[in-house]
Amino acid sequence: MQDLRRFEDYLYERPKPTGIDVVCGLKHFSIITYAVPAERFVGIFPDTESALIYLTHPLAGFYHRRDGKLGTYRVWHKRLEVKPASLIAANFTLLSKLGIVTASEQSNPYSVLIEPLNTFTIYLPPKIVS
Repeated sequence: MQDLRRFEDYLYERPKPTGIDVVCGLKHFSIITYAVPAERFVGIFPDTESALIYLTHPLAGFYHRRDGKLGTYRVWHKRLEVKPASLIAANFTLLSKLGIVTASEQSNPYSVLIEPLNTFTIYLPPKIVS
């Protein structure tokens, strides 16, 4: 089981953007979970707040660059106040093209969390992890 987490331990003031950092406002933010039965998460998170921290508060992202190196980027956002929602329609063409989630599966998610409005700061450029 993961350690108990509290938002007050993960929230901090937004660092001032510099250079080519991007501040963007989203009309909505959503997390849609596919192909993972909810019971698979039983026992992983000690409580709902801990689960929401893992789902909504990764402020550092990692990815494999085209040159094979590991890259990282940072974002900042306030605490997301997500609420459960029902999906009306979804079409993530990239997920379909990659064979990760078919178009028909996209219409039947296991869960949907949404927040109506939020502002994110993306700190650029991404860095190479050494």
